[in-house]
Amino acid sequence: MNHNKVIAGSKIPDFSLPSTSGKDVLLPNLQNRKVILFIYPKDQSSTCTKQALEFDKNLNLFRKLNTDVYGVSKGSIESKKNFIKKHNLRIELLADDNLGFIKAIGAWKEKTMYGKKFMGIERTTILISEKGNILKIWRKVNFIRNIDDIIQVLKSDELAT
Repeated sequence: MNHNKVIAGSKIPDFSLPSTSGKDVLLPNLQNRKVILFIYPKDQSSTCTKQALEFDKNLNLFRKLNTDVYGVSKGSIESKKNFIKKHNLRIELLADDNLGFIKAIGAWKEKTMYGKKFMGIERTTILISEKGNILKIWRKVNFIRNIDDIIQVLKSDELAT
């Protein structure tokens, strides 16, 4: 079912998701700055924690590059607040408990672990322009390489349009 997969150049689907800041994040309010949305499978899991810490560590650089960062995953806002508190994160996390946004961007996939198939979140990063257009999508993300790739794209002439 790739008919709903968004691609670079298309508009990001409209969404409103609860944030750990206490406010809902609405796409129209994100304009005038670029936005990184990193979609991750689960709060507190080992790899997802490392990924969130990497984005947090680079937050000042992203801000200097006029870019905001949000993590998005399934799970309650309370789970995300606990995640932030436990790891002293400065980034905002968004809760997509009904998977509406995650499915709309094509990050809800069939996965296999130990020979069993199941549906789950594919680690995905989306870079959005100031006007709400998708500049780049990274799927099946290796999060450490991903941070370097994002910084390289943000600093490059690729986005000078």
